[in-house]
Amino acid sequence: SLEVLERTVHVARLAIEHDQTTRALRESEEKFRTLAEHFPDPIFVVDPDDATVPLRILYASPAVRRTHGYSPQEVVGQSLLTMLDTPDTADAAPQRLTRLFEDGSCTFEARHRHRDGRIIPLEVRA
Repeated sequence: SLEVLERTVHVARLAIEHDQTTRALRESEEKFRTLAEHFPDPIFVVDPDDATVPLRILYASPAVRRTHGYSPQEVVGQSLLTMLDTPDTADAAPQRLTRLFEDGSCTFEARHRHRDGRIIPLEVRA
């Protein structure tokens, strides 16, 4: 019947749209990963809502090895606040997160600890 044909066409259109959206998302993720993997400065993606691990690191680019002395695999899953931030930088995190959520972006000075213990001054853009 015509109704069955129309439903079939509708389902087919939805499937095609889903496939196109999935493909576009995959391409976008590949572009981000290529950029992040080759960018000279470290890139961190953190989860600001994780109640058990504050600012849990979801992604760290390969540059973290050069700048911080850790492999990306060593920092993923860890808290940015306790693993890398110095105490003064960690203490300022709540205000910076508020500013980030209110304004959509923020730039600030931070200090991280290198694996060997030295302090790394950073300019962070979030």
